[in-house]
Amino acid sequence: MSNDSCGCDGCTAPREIEDTDPDATGGGGYWIDGDDVADAPLPDDLCAVLGRFVDDDSIETIADYVAAFRRRTDGPLEATDLCHVDEHTGHWGVVDGEKYDFRCVFDAVILARLVEDEATIHTEAPDGTSVVARVSETGELTAMPAEATVSFGIDGAVDPLPAGEGGLAEAYGAVCPYVRAFSNREAYEAWAQTVPAATVGTSLAGATVLSDVIVG
Repeated sequence: MSNDSCGCDGCTAPREIEDTDPDATGGGGYWIDGDDVADAPLPDDLCAVLGRFVDDDSIETIADYVAAFRRRTDGPLEATDLCHVDEHTGHWGVVDGEKYDFRCVFDAVILARLVEDEATIHTEAPDGTSVVARVSETGELTAMPAEATVSFGIDGAVDPLPAGEGGLAEAYGAVCPYVRAFSNREAYEAWAQTVPAATVGTSLAGATVLSDVIVG
């Protein structure tokens, strides 16, 4: 398995909301319950930003967004497409004794899905709290702490993708800073009020459902 860079150097730290920033979009702590994470209706602000990004005004769910984005990329997602990095970022996965560092926790979840092997995922919440998850060969995820949550979001001021195929680097730059794990729902909701992004939160176990949709 390669640990080559995917060219995702567009990933940046989240911008802080400023009162003078008219384009700042606060996530507001929207929450998705249950197992139907990919097909659950998204809040209007997140639908609008995702739709603007992929030039599709019919986005209502994360599954809609993934389908629209996939139509603009070069085929199915591979392990080498993930946002591998060489330095420690606080987000990594361990598969068969080998460590892979990523820009965000969700890449580690997707890696576990792609290799269909046992994996351990480590990540740091925005407040520095450590969150660990173990994924079985069948995709079952066990989180520590058990109340751990994950966010999905996109920069509220993101530019539309350029015409043509590609766009992984742009997607990583707009999305990676707002895909974070938290020790519980309250920690997610507090963070969501501080970032210029439209976001939703769900249980960390829900991340495996989203990874199934993304991998396809």
